[in-house]
Amino acid sequence: MFFFNAVSCQYLVRYGENSDIIAFRKEIHNKYYMRSYSVASENNRILMVEQQTEMFIVMSYVLLCIFPLIGVALITIIISRKVKSEQRMIGMLFRMIFKIYC
Repeated sequence: MFFFNAVSCQYLVRYGENSDIIAFRKEIHNKYYMRSYSVASENNRILMVEQQTEMFIVMSYVLLCIFPLIGVALITIIISRKVKSEQRMIGMLFRMIFKIYC
């Protein structure tokens, strides 16, 4: 973004355990003009990503419950149609088995 011939940019810094935070901030402040520091809990871009991950986790749980139910419903429909079409044959087989064992 150009504003009065100046370039504005944002960056993210992740400090490690042995990082010299104060020296880094002094160096950046000497080289560049810092408009503001924002905490991660107040940064909208970070919050949006966290909210999206929570939303995807909730949706994955919902889909985890729905897909097996859909599968069971489809299998039930297919088997019931097959049984209806083969109902005569199944009845004859039951009658033959009943005759043999009874």
